[in-house]
Amino acid sequence: YRRVHAELTLGMGVTVCPRTVSVLMTLAGIYGLPGPVRIKRLRGVVTADDLVNRKFHRLAPNELWVTDITQHRTREGWLYCC
Repeated sequence: YRRVHAELTLGMGVTVCPRTVSVLMTLAGIYGLPGPVRIKRLRGVVTADDLVNRKFHRLAPNELWVTDITQHRTREGWLYCC
């Protein structure tokens, strides 16, 4: 309703309340498109150094061990996948 309200007031010069636009759109079954997904990035988070310089191939077994941890927020709290 925000974009429709802006188009009506700024583009067409129609004086209308944003709430009125929202109610009329709901009654008409008109819905706005969802906005882009925004990713919340943590500022100041220190990342680990790349100690192997992205060279994962080794000549023998057990020369290099790597791991990855992914976390997902759930209703019960954080879920950690290793």
